[in-house]
Amino acid sequence: MRRLSVFAMWALAAVLAAAVLGGCQVNEATIEGHDFLAGGLANLKTALDEYHDDDAERMDQVRTRLAAGFAADVVAVATDKQAVEAKTGQFIVYLAAAENAERIEQDRYNKAVNSLTAMREVNGSLRDLGATKLGWKTQIIEYTNTLRKKVENAGSGN
Repeated sequence: MRRLSVFAMWALAAVLAAAVLGGCQVNEATIEGHDFLAGGLANLKTALDEYHDDDAERMDQVRTRLAAGFAADVVAVATDKQAVEAKTGQFIVYLAAAENAERIEQDRYNKAVNSLTAMREVNGSLRDLGATKLGWKTQIIEYTNTLRKKVENAGSGN
């Protein structure tokens, strides 16, 4: 009878351990994969920032050229009021287009950074969860090994 209860206890422990370990399929490679992804996301953020900075610099150059072109055009037609008004209208249209392009780029940058931030948060949370599960897995293995030894010792009469 005692042998049967020891067997039942061992079987129950094995089933519980298998169920828990089955839900904890995490290993060091999973954690390293999350670390690798974190590095890739950090590099992507750097690339986005560099592109955004380059675009801001390009937009500054566009504004400078627009202003210089407008000034040159106005000087060339300074005596003709209608021509100055026409050049002013063109300048306003071109400046509005440049500002619109800048707004679009800023919006795209913000969306990309927000998406990247969300990906980094999810990756970090999954990595933390994996590390926690890996710790549980180690503890469960240690516990079941201890339990197995106790069952073996109880079965051998020691």
